[in-house]
Amino acid sequence: MEPSDQAPEQVALPSASIIIPTFNRRERLRRLLTGLAAEYRAGARFDAVVVDDGSVDGTDAMLAKLVTPFPVKVLHQENAGPAAARNRAIAAATGEVMIFLDDDVVPGAHLIERHLHAHMLHPRGVVFGPMLPPPGRALPPWLAWEAATLQKQYLAMQQGRYAPTPRQFFTANASVRKRDIDAARGFDEQLRRAEDVELGYRLHSIGLTFHFIANAYVVHTLSLIHI
Repeated sequence: MEPSDQAPEQVALPSASIIIPTFNRRERLRRLLTGLAAEYRAGARFDAVVVDDGSVDGTDAMLAKLVTPFPVKVLHQENAGPAAARNRAIAAATGEVMIFLDDDVVPGAHLIERHLHAHMLHPRGVVFGPMLPPPGRALPPWLAWEAATLQKQYLAMQQGRYAPTPRQFFTANASVRKRDIDAARGFDEQLRRAEDVELGYRLHSIGLTFHFIANAYVVHTLSLIHI
């Protein structure tokens, strides 16, 4: 898959908050926020809510010193898992659309605008894009298999051979309107894994549709994606 870097047409877009839970990934988080700063300088408009889920690696000190061109709200909590961290971030967010990114991804060009354009086309939609493996990096066999399996799914959806479903709702790169997350009662905080897919099925149950945007991509630096 070769994502296009062409910018989407400029129109009035809904407001957005980037939701980022983080735990002991200080430098990867810094890289993500630096990538988002480039997006903001290129014209995307958004704020971000980062929830530090009990990190002990200096994440709090890094965030306190980091300067970004976009507003960032930083919250801290004792370690309770990504579902609890995302719920807390959503409660504090002010955007119409919640764009979920993991702390170990790097945003592709025009990522934010492409999510928001999709929400203009699909007002009751769940939007997600590809998670691409790091270029030029040899992965361990099991991670290489996971990445290859995901790429096959992405190609099938792009070609219309496979309809997007809640099973592909991975919060490393996905977005939903805040009102719809509230209607579905947010993430299940008892879950420490697959909490995003579980929420996806509840979003589907209340009538939301699922949409794959092939050029709204992130590079997943760890490629720890569980098929």
